[in-house]
This record gives sequence, structure tokens and C-alpha cells, in this order.
Amino acid sequence: MNHSVNLKTAAVSVLLLSAILTACGGETAQNPVTTNAPGGTAAAPAVTEAVTEENRLYPAYELDLGGSDFHMFYFDEVGMCGWSSEIPNDLYAAEETGDILADAVYRRNLSVEEKYNVKLTAEACPDWDITARVSKSVLSGAGSYDAVFPHWQIMQPLITGNYLTQLDSYLDVSMPWWDARSKEGFSVGGKTFALSGDLTFMDKLTDIVLFFNKKMAADYDLGDIYQMVVDHKWTFDKMLEICSNLSADLDNNGKYDKNDRFGFAGQNDASYELFNSSGEKFCSIGSDGVPYLSNDSERAIGVMMRVYEFMNDSRSFFNRQAANLSVADAINMFKSDNVFILMRPLQTVMELRSMNADFGIIPTPLMDDAQTDYYTSIGYTVAIATCIPSDAKDVTVSAAILDTMAAESYYSMNEVFYDMVLGSKVIRDDISRQNLDIIFENHLYDPGCIFGFGGMASEFLNNYKNRTDKVASTIEKFKPKVEKDIEKFMDTLANLE
Repeated sequence: MNHSVNLKTAAVSVLLLSAILTACGGETAQNPVTTNAPGGTAAAPAVTEAVTEENRLYPAYELDLGGSDFHMFYFDEVGMCGWSSEIPNDLYAAEETGDILADAVYRRNLSVEEKYNVKLTAEACPDWDITARVSKSVLSGAGSYDAVFPHWQIMQPLITGNYLTQLDSYLDVSMPWWDARSKEGFSVGGKTFALSGDLTFMDKLTDIVLFFNKKMAADYDLGDIYQMVVDHKWTFDKMLEICSNLSADLDNNGKYDKNDRFGFAGQNDASYELFNSSGEKFCSIGSDGVPYLSNDSERAIGVMMRVYEFMNDSRSFFNRQAANLSVADAINMFKSDNVFILMRPLQTVMELRSMNADFGIIPTPLMDDAQTDYYTSIGYTVAIATCIPSDAKDVTVSAAILDTMAAESYYSMNEVFYDMVLGSKVIRDDISRQNLDIIFENHLYDPGCIFGFGGMASEFLNNYKNRTDKVASTIEKFKPKVEKDIEKFMDTLANLE
């Protein structure tokens, strides 16, 4: 069924962005705008006041879908990655159950359903790769899905297979419920096939953060870690100093293992996570829209060498994979006060809620004096994106629904998400929330990770052991592969209809 959409300008007077959560909404504008169609904008007054139902920035579409289904298909991180079953689905909830986050999803969807006379449904992909099912639908013209949420590692085949719709003329990334930074990573050749934003919270849960043990911080008189971040004193050198001072061979057996105390615990992924948190990328997008290898600069090579040196120091860096431990084992070491800093995706907060000692959440550190902003690395092996398949029944309808869902999340669901991450409003403090704002507002989208050009990101992820002095030679080795992959990708992109 092909539904026509009549777009009406939303009546918006003012918006105080600082009064609500920006979460994953990208950089906040001083003079926010409103939309009367995906991609269209109109200036808002400069004066700001508290957000109300009457004045909030909001997409308005005159749309009646006659009770039809809007079907979403998504990569299931909880099922595929073994995440906590307490994490509710962020796209669909059948009813209110008393779980505050799941109920927020239900109420958001109900609002959209009532607004547009539509029924929202969602289907989890039963395996890692949604490509086969999406391609089957597209090639047969079945129109099985109105929106899809793939993980990054299959973005390239989805795009080159012509299975996704270009979003540029349908969604306005300047709206605060879309992460403007995501377009910098997903947009290639002037074409954007995916975005991230407030519609989902699963992508936020793949943010790489540092959990720190507040009891250990107090016991060892480490100072106010939260304030260090705010004051831009949370640096790589400071972290190394703390980690080195805290690590101890508790059983005096002459080696560092799970029975000892560590300042820092992570896994192989730390190679790209700490590299990205320095602001460096494996690949970047040029002004001409063409990706290029960008980890061959003097700074980038120096950063990776420092990361590798840290990871190969068994006294300062505990690698749970090298120790053949499970994620649960590493988390238990943190809970037992044997680890001060645990680097994990944000979703680990669900496993830590039963921890006796209090913990805090901070961003990964500034790498050097040249770095003025914190950057949040994203777990690219499982991170998801918002897409519209090329055979969607009506792309304009899909865009309108997704845009409205994202806006509803921005206004109604983000506060609940913050509460889930930080805990009760009663016990959380402003500075902990400020640290979480820093994490969410500074996502780094690396095209080298998103599109996997030449397999370079995977190479640095999987082969860190004793290769500190081989960083530059590895880049030179992979450079032809990366450039060939980019050239092939761009040629295919140019020929897409």
C-alpha cells in the first residue's frame, strides 16, 4: 500500500536545549530549527525558555496510515551478544509491565501509533547478518520491512547491494534527536544511507566507557575522578599513573593474573577503542566525499604505539581475553575491588547494578595536550544504525515514522534512560550526569570501522601482542588493500540507481 504524506509546519516558538537531555542528538544549536518536511528548516526565535508541550521542537506530519503495520527488522544485540536480559527492546514493547524503560518504549510507540493511525511492529533477526533477509525482500520486491537496523559490519554489502535508501532528502540531521556526528561517518560520496540518534538506546549501550570503582578511589586517595574529567585533567598519562600505582602482585608469585590487583582491565578491543578516543580514525571522509586512509599521520602512529605499549604491559593492563577469562569473570574482578578501571560497553551497567561498592562512569581519557575534546569510541562490531530499505512500501512514510519516533524518544525516553544508567534521581549527582553528557555528545564515527575498508581496523584489533614497533609497517602493508577496497566501493556507489 502506498500512503501519501501531507506535511504541515510544526508550530514552534522556542526551545531550551539545555533543559532536556541531548543524549545522542549531536551538537546543539544556539538557534534551534523546526521542520515542515524531512530536510526543510525554519529559524526559531533566539529567546529561550523551558520546554513545554506547546513550544517544543517537533516534527509534524499530517498522516493517516489506516491502521496498517509499520514493520521494523533489527540486529538483536541482547540475543546475539549475550547482553543482560534485563535490557528491554528499544523498538517495541507489547504492553506496560512496570519496567520503567520498557514502559517508556511502549508509551513512545503508542503516541506514534495514535498520531498516525499505524501499528508499530518489530522483528529480531535470528542470526548475525540481516543482509540475506533484506536482500531477499528487495530482490523480490516484497517490501517486507519499513525500516531496518543493521550492525555496522554489514553496512558495505547492504549499500553496494543497493538494498538501502539514501536518506539525505528524507531526514534532517540538524534536528536534536539525530546525532549530527553520525552523518560524518556514514555519508560517503555525498550519500547517507544510515544515521544514529535517539530513536534507539541500543546504540548508546555500545558506547565504550570507563567504569571506575569509587571505593578504591577513596581508599587510595585518588581524588575526584569526575572533576578531573570536567577540568580536562583526565589524560592518558594520568590514567597510566593511577594504573601503575594501583597494580600489585597480591599473591607474590612473580606474575600478574586474575588473583592480583589491577588499575585497568579491558580486552583486545582496547586497541581501536583507545585509538578512536584520541580523535584519530582508521579512515576519514574527504571534502570530496571520498574515504581515505587516515591513520598514517605522525600523531596517529604515535597514538597507536602508546596504546600498544600500554596493552602489552601486563602489570598495568589486564586483558581478560589473554587470560582466557569470560566477560563475567572480568566484571567480577571489578566488583571484588581487584580492578579500579573497567573498560566496557555502557551496557555493562546492567551487570554492575548488583555491585556492593559504588561505581562511576567516565569517558576514555584525552590522549595528549593537543586534544581539546573527549571522544567516545563505539563498539563497532555490534553497534547498530537506522536505515530504510530500498523496497520500503513508502520511503516518505518510513522517514516520517522514524523521525517522529526519534523525536518522541528525545523528549520522553531519554530521561528514563539516564535514570537507568545513573540510578535513582535521589542519589545521582550533577557531575556524574555531566560526565554522561560528555560521553553521549562526543561520539566518534570511524568510516574505517563502519565500512571495514581493507580489514585494517580488524587487523589492529586482533594483533596487538608485542607489535608496538610494527605499527607503521602494518599500516604500509594494509594501505594498498584499503585504497583498493575504497576504490571498488566508490565505483559501485557511483553506479547505483
